[in-house]
Amino acid sequence: MLTADVQAAMLLLVAQWYENRSAASVGQSVSSLPFSVAALLQPYRIYGL
Repeated sequence: MLTADVQAAMLLLVAQWYENRSAASVGQSVSSLPFSVAALLQPYRIYGL
């Protein structure tokens, strides 16, 4: 039932979590969601609820 965009976003997010398993990485900025994942999920966001 998932679209290809949502599946790709899930894979990117899990891969990012796997690569950065520590709580904080030295020399990297902290982001709650990678830009590529946010861009893939943007069409599915619902505003104003």
